[in-house]
This record gives sequence, C-alpha cells and structure tokens, in this order.
Amino acid sequence: MGIGNDTSVQKTRNSTIDEALIIIFLFSLFFEKLLSNNMYIVTGVTIIIYAFTKVIMRKKIVLSYGFRWQVMFAFFSSLTLFQSVLFYDILATSHLYVLLTSFFILISITFIFDSSRDIEKLVKKYLLYFAVCGTLFAIFIVVTEWDSLGIGRLGSRSLGDKFGTATALSFYTITTTCVLIWFSFVKKKNRYIYIAATMLLMYLNFMTGGRKAVLLPVIFLVVFINIHYKHRIRYRIKWLAYTVGILFFIYYISLNFQIFYDVFGYRLVDTIDGLLGRDISGSETIISNTQREMMIRYGLISWMKSPLIGNGFGLFQELVKEYGLYRTYAHNNYVDLLVSGGVVLIVAYYWIHVKLITLMLVIRKKSIDDLLDFFISMTAVILVSDFFTTSYYLIIWNTFIVISGSYVFRAYPRRTFEKTRK
Repeated sequence: MGIGNDTSVQKTRNSTIDEALIIIFLFSLFFEKLLSNNMYIVTGVTIIIYAFTKVIMRKKIVLSYGFRWQVMFAFFSSLTLFQSVLFYDILATSHLYVLLTSFFILISITFIFDSSRDIEKLVKKYLLYFAVCGTLFAIFIVVTEWDSLGIGRLGSRSLGDKFGTATALSFYTITTTCVLIWFSFVKKKNRYIYIAATMLLMYLNFMTGGRKAVLLPVIFLVVFINIHYKHRIRYRIKWLAYTVGILFFIYYISLNFQIFYDVFGYRLVDTIDGLLGRDISGSETIISNTQREMMIRYGLISWMKSPLIGNGFGLFQELVKEYGLYRTYAHNNYVDLLVSGGVVLIVAYYWIHVKLITLMLVIRKKSIDDLLDFFISMTAVILVSDFFTTSYYLIIWNTFIVISGSYVFRAYPRRTFEKTRK
C-alpha cells in the first residue's frame, strides 16, 4: 500500500516538474527578446539537463518520430558542413550554432513528452500554456507599443531591433492565433475568452503588415473546419460560410480603415492586383516580390550545382552573391534546404511532415480526436508557411512537429494504427 502511494506521489511530482518546465520554457520563448537573452539560455540549459537526466535514470531512449526526425536532420546537416569546407572553404558557424541550439532544446522537449505518463494530458497542458503565454505576450505588446501601432509595420520599426523584422514577430502571433482558434472550437468553458484573445492576436497580425500573418490563421481555420466537422456537413457549410465572411471582413477593413490600410491593406491590394495580372503600384511590394523571385530562381540554380547532396549547410547567402544578392537568406525553407543539402537534406527534414499527416489522416477516419485535428491543421499551415519563410531552426514552429510526433507515437502505437488502417 505504501509502495503504491509512493509511486503515485512520484508520478505526480514528475508531472508537476514537467509542467513547470514547460511554463518556464514558453515564457522565455515569448519574452526573451523583450527582456533578456540570458533567460532563454538558462531555461534551455535547464531543460536539457533535466531531460537528459530523465533519460539516464530510465536507462532507455524512446525513439519516437520527433526524436528520429531531429537526430536525422542534425546528422545530415552536420555532414553538409564538410561540403561547404571542401567545395568553398567556408564554414557557416552562425548557422551551425543556431542548428545545434535548436537541436538540443527540441530533443529535450521531445524527451519530456516521450517520458510522460499521460501524453494526452501533457500535450493539452502545453497548448493551454502556449495560449496563455501568447495572449500575455500580445497584451504586453499592445500596452507597451500602443503609440506605435499603425505607424509602420510592428516589429520592424516600433519594436526596434528586439525582433529584427516584422516577420520574426509574426511567428509568435501566428502560432498563438492558431492555438486560440483551436481552443475556441473545442472548449466550451471560457470560450468567449478564447475568442476575444483570438481577435486581439489577429489585430497584431494586421499590425505586423505581413500577408501570411493574416492569411495563415485563416488557412488553419479552413483546414480545421473540414477535418473537425468531416461527418457533419451542415457545420462545415456553416463555418466555411463564416470563413468567407471573415475574409470579406478582412478585405473590407483593410481598404476602408486607414490604420489597417497603411500597414496591411496596400500590400493586400498589390497582391490581388498581381494575381489578376494588373500593374502593382506599391514600390515596397514590387521590391519584395522581385527579391523573392530572384532568391528562388538563383537558389534553384545554385542547388543544381549539386542536386543530390547540396553545396553546404547555410551557404545560400554566399552562393547567391555571384548573382548580386547580398546579406539575405532564402525566404523559402524548401529552397534553403535544397541549396544546403540537396535532395538528401530536404527529405531528412520533411519526411516527418508527410509521415505524420498520413498517419493522422488515416487514424482520423476511425477516431475522434481534437488533438489530431489541431496537429493536422498546424502541420498544413507550416508547410504553406515554408514557401515564404526559412524555418528549419525556428523552435516556436518545430515544437509543434516534435510534440505531434510524440503524441501520435505514444497515443497510437503501431499495432493500433495497423488495426485502424484495416
């Protein structure tokens, strides 16, 4: 009796420590650029030590999809460093530092979830804490930057060099918006709070001026509706109609409210004109579109120099200099990985996305699981976002992939999946 109680107490204690570390991790992830980089480093090191200690004490490693993905990608990325030195006598140390930092933190997060006694509970807690931290982050931004909202793109001007660019800031607002949309649908308790928080985050998405910052949450919503209500046609029609209304509302306020037009609306108009084959009037949009086209075109040319194994990790900036592009990154995850490590590296990175979506869709045919609905929708958003962003080192994106890998691997063992597929 006493032994059983001791075991239960130990499980509870371990679960509490896991949750506490997740809270600290997420808080530092959202606020480290606004407060202190040291906080993020200390938190990361603490999580790494704790996670590896758990592995040592258990004397085994759970080879979940998330773990395999990170190890495989880090391994092949490291191999490409030899290519960069051998072919070009360049070692992209900054990229190596970013990769290794992300690798150890993501592996540690994976260890925590893989060793959890109740994976479903821990994943839901993670999403809840993510929503809370993201909302607090949004409130902090609105309060401290109120006088700057609407004057230039939030992140590139009003927040100075803390984030570097509006795009970097939007990573935080996009992901939080998606999590809040999910909670708004699946949670009846406090639903209106989640909806209000979603509206606040969408406001910040507008203020970043990023087209994808506004449209990616809408993509999440559309994918989620079609999966969540796949057997309820009436609800799908209802919410898709609402989504069309939301898009019209976005279009209307972007053109008719000056504060939105000056930051986001003019870019939306230029995008629509470009899609319709009309002349684009905005010089900023023309420059942005031209640069992206050049980066993709010259990136693919650089990739074809070594299509199978690439040219070397992080060498996109160096290789495109011969085409007149300086101090820039690919703005496209697919192109960056192809240039760095060719077909080998892009397969090492994206196999888990294909694997997880395939598994989750098959399982979802027989099961009702709100978490699967979230992870399918979020993975779809990430795959779309990667056409416009270099994201292989972004922890705030990749935690969703490794956690979904842990969840599918633990909650739906292979034998369960095989029965479901049959």
